[in-house]
Amino acid sequence: MMPKAAISAFAVLTFLAAPAAAQDTDQQFISAFEAPLPSTPEDRSFVHQFGTCAAGSQQFYAKDVLRSLPASGPSDKALFWMVMSSNSCGKGKTYNFNPRALRGPVVESYLKRDFDLDAWKSRRTPIKTFAMPTIGELEKLSADQRAAVVMLAVGACVFKAAPAHVGALLRTSVSSPQEGAAVAALAQPLSTCVPAGSQLKMSRFQLRGYVAEAAYRSAAAPSEGR
Repeated sequence: MMPKAAISAFAVLTFLAAPAAAQDTDQQFISAFEAPLPSTPEDRSFVHQFGTCAAGSQQFYAKDVLRSLPASGPSDKALFWMVMSSNSCGKGKTYNFNPRALRGPVVESYLKRDFDLDAWKSRRTPIKTFAMPTIGELEKLSADQRAAVVMLAVGACVFKAAPAHVGALLRTSVSSPQEGAAVAALAQPLSTCVPAGSQLKMSRFQLRGYVAEAAYRSAAAPSEGR
């Protein structure tokens, strides 16, 4: 049996070590969201593959992503822990990008799992997604959150206008010529759905993520979800 003095010393050391570990994690969290988004075709393909893998292996966190407003604390926390818990998904390569880049691939993976991309019929009970903010709530959000809400609204409009084109886009490989052609096919509905006087300033990769999430939300709308 361990002497009382030794037990006391062990308890003190454990207590002192805990805050340091928490500080290390806090710093990792901050550093993670200071990392860049993927900017090359190769990096975007890697992030998409990583997110697809993580969505399957980290379902607890993946569901929290769908249930949380983009760029919110709960969404960022879930994405951070998906990165931290999915080392095997990198296939020997370290994930060094902003965790927010994973949101689109994670949602796309669940979209393909839960829905038929042709008929847009559910294959299982969809995950219950977050409620869109009201106008009053929108004003209180961060700039990143407001931008995401606007893009999801644009994506929902595009999905309603051209669901077949959305399905075609999501069947293509990331950064492929086929993806470029599928995005070009969405040019007309996008021009109609983007608010007057606004311009889309995002990569094809980001647009794909928003369209995928808007499609999930729109297809799941008739269901209660879980």
